[in-house]
Amino acid sequence: RMGMKLSDSSLVARKMSQLEFHAFAAPGYLARRGTPRTLEELAEHDWVLWRPVPAIKLSKVRVLCDDFMFMRGAVRAGLGVGVLPSFVAAEDLATGKLVRVVPRWAQPGGSLFLVYPKSQHLPRKVIAFRDFLKEFVAARPLALALSP
Repeated sequence: RMGMKLSDSSLVARKMSQLEFHAFAAPGYLARRGTPRTLEELAEHDWVLWRPVPAIKLSKVRVLCDDFMFMRGAVRAGLGVGVLPSFVAAEDLATGKLVRVVPRWAQPGGSLFLVYPKSQHLPRKVIAFRDFLKEFVAARPLALALSP
């Protein structure tokens, strides 16, 4: 679960990572529209948004969605600039499918939690998934993984 605060006290929430968001675009989109260098230039571009970004006044929102994987796909397809969690875009950044724009800009975005029911004995599959998730987040170049 991604978010700022968990409200259900019947669950255990283990913080896996601090989230940081960055602006990304596809190379093809940047070839057509130019690469923004400032927040003012960035605001003039087409946008793929999960939710409004308070730090930037936007001119054109082309896609509004509630799923980061869909959003990543739309940004990769060249529909506009998207503000994604760094770990969601890390692989595409490494392979050149996405480019980080206005690199000095970042938006803090809460935390990534592993959430599961309280239990005396944690099932092995939950332990295995927890360990996998820790490694997955830590291996992403832009992830802000926490120490074990």
